[in-house]
Amino acid sequence: MKNFSYFLYILILGLWTGGVFIFTFVVTPVIFRTYGRDRAGEIVGSLFPTYFIFTIVIAALALLLLFAAQPVLTPAAFKVSLGLTVLALCISLYVRGGLYPQIQEVKQAVRSFETTAADDPMRAKFGRLHAVSAVLNLVFLADGVVLMALGTLLKK
Repeated sequence: MKNFSYFLYILILGLWTGGVFIFTFVVTPVIFRTYGRDRAGEIVGSLFPTYFIFTIVIAALALLLLFAAQPVLTPAAFKVSLGLTVLALCISLYVRGGLYPQIQEVKQAVRSFETTAADDPMRAKFGRLHAVSAVLNLVFLADGVVLMALGTLLKK
């Protein structure tokens, strides 16, 4: 049973890293290359609620499965993995519950990113919030990659 739990843990980490990677580096860039900035923003914006639920669910499942996989991991790997998984869950909850609503509010104040001046205060605020979101997304991705490395390289 411990091997099956460990398999599920690694599978969830694969879905985590693969899902975030594909959304961030394939889907979103293709949408922005294919459509105008405003339309692409609408499309990607419509995907975000589902994406954020995905990140919360995947981090929560990884946390649960980490405890089931604990017998397979070294004590140090388990402790570091626990911290990283809790961090990832906190990031995903903050982005969905705190940062994303702020971004939506500011985005509504900017009628068009194609016609609004780059130095517009609300557009600048959107840029800052978007940058924070992008960095947190990359931290979430890197967190998953490190968890996969710990989970596969530091087994008992």
